[in-house]
Amino acid sequence: MIQAVIFDIYGTLVYYNLGDVDDIVRRKEETKKAFRKAAKVFKFDKPDEVYERWVEEINKEQQRKKKRGVKNPEVVIEKIWMKTLGCSENKGRKIALFMEEKENNPRLFPGVKKCLTDLKKKGLKLGILSNAQFYTKIMMEKNLKRKMEYFFDKDMELYSFRLGYSKPNPKGFEILKKRLRKHKIKPSETLFVGNDTLKDIWAAKKAGLKTCLYVCSQTYYKKKVKPDYKVKDLRDIIKIVEKA
Repeated sequence: MIQAVIFDIYGTLVYYNLGDVDDIVRRKEETKKAFRKAAKVFKFDKPDEVYERWVEEINKEQQRKKKRGVKNPEVVIEKIWMKTLGCSENKGRKIALFMEEKENNPRLFPGVKKCLTDLKKKGLKLGILSNAQFYTKIMMEKNLKRKMEYFFDKDMELYSFRLGYSKPNPKGFEILKKRLRKHKIKPSETLFVGNDTLKDIWAAKKAGLKTCLYVCSQTYYKKKVKPDYKVKDLRDIIKIVEKA
């Protein structure tokens, strides 16, 4: 019996233009265009050079954490902007939020609100384990027109920028399992929903959770692994819960 459903965000609850930090770094030309727009708004010169410094600061921070033994290290994006531009934390947050809102532009997939509402009505515990930054929650609440805590248990909202590492690092799933135990919920009674076969499905299966692959235009098949379930419409998750 499923008692909890945990969601990834990017590519699962929302679709996007650029992606998470790692995706943005890889999409060089698209990201440079976004930097040029940000430069006009926040009045910094030579946006292409700023982009190169920004990527360099991300790589330096990730390498620093790797030397300390951190797998899949995550950065805190406003601090990257502070180092890149020598600006205040407040300005770094404003630039990062601008980039997320105007350029990444995350929008809810069809059926997200219905899916979350149905699961909540069933009395299930809902949570988040996602590669994300401070602005992710802001944009989710803007899209949902609700506080995240309306749908999700606050103690089961886990974001990589707070953890210091990203999926598929198993530590995030271990923390999730501890939080689930407080609610007397076993991993086998938990369904993890994601769009990435490596970061979501493989990692969640290793942690002993049931898994559901969301098949959409932003599904990534990075590892050969068989999910317990697949859906093309998030509204079908309620059927899985009722039958499991």
